[in-house]
Amino acid sequence: MKLPAIESTFAIAMKGDTLDHEYTGTFTVRCILTKREELIADVRRRELLGPSADSASPVILNNAFVLGQLFVRIVDAPDWWKESDGGADLYDTNVIGEIYAKVLEASAAWRKKVAGESDRAEEPLRKLAKKAPAEGTGPEAE
Repeated sequence: MKLPAIESTFAIAMKGDTLDHEYTGTFTVRCILTKREELIADVRRRELLGPSADSASPVILNNAFVLGQLFVRIVDAPDWWKESDGGADLYDTNVIGEIYAKVLEASAAWRKKVAGESDRAEEPLRKLAKKAPAEGTGPEAE
């Protein structure tokens, strides 16, 4: 089975919840990650948390996880995103949350598409299976 493209593109246009700044632009993201990319995301998460990760608040832990994911998932982004060190230097948390939500939507859509293509590929196999001789009745049974 040939997999659909693992990248997806979406646009945002929203105001920040802290600075009231207007953020616009188009993002290209990876819908799935390789194991290496998952490791890199976790390295970024730990880098953001620093040596005292055990004492970080749940909000900080969540922010570091999301920023680590976005670090490896975002393939292309507007200049303001790149200049913010992948969101780490932004004041507007809602912007980061919205981008991450759109990444999750793209990932879910990709998985649904793959599942749909898998379902379509199964139908011809089911038809072939129905035509196959029953066990113990083929030429090798003689």
